[in-house]
Amino acid sequence: MLCCERSARSTFPDVVSFGVAKLNGFRRVFAHVAPIFFERGIAKPETKEISSLSVEPCEGESLVITVFEIKKSEEIYHERYGRFGIDKIWRDDVLPCRVYCRHCVLATKNLMNEAYDNFLDHTYLADRKTTLTK
Repeated sequence: MLCCERSARSTFPDVVSFGVAKLNGFRRVFAHVAPIFFERGIAKPETKEISSLSVEPCEGESLVITVFEIKKSEEIYHERYGRFGIDKIWRDDVLPCRVYCRHCVLATKNLMNEAYDNFLDHTYLADRKTTLTK
C-alpha cells in the first residue's frame, strides 16, 4: 500500500503529483499473494499470512486513497510468482502478512484520521466479510 509519498517513491522513483482522493464503488481486500513477502522473509505460509492488498468493485463502499502519476514500466508478473510455488494469486483462504498489514495501518494513521478510519472500516480480509475493525 503506497499511502505515503516516501513509500510510493521506493516503488516508483519518478512519482509526480502525489495526493489524496476518494474512490467510490470499491473496497480493499487482503486477497492476493505477494511474492515480495517471500523475498523479504516475512511471509508465513504455514498460517497463510501471505496476502497483500488489492481493490475490487463493491457497490456502496468508498475508499480514501492516494493518487500519483508514474512512468510506464513493463513487468512480467508470472515470473515473479512461480519461483515461490505460488500457483494461484487471487485467493479467499489467505490472511494479511502481519508486517505488511501493520505498515499499512501505521501509514494511513500518519496520512490523516479520515484515511485511518476508512482503512480500518473498509478493508476486508479475503473472506470479504470481516473488516480490520472486526
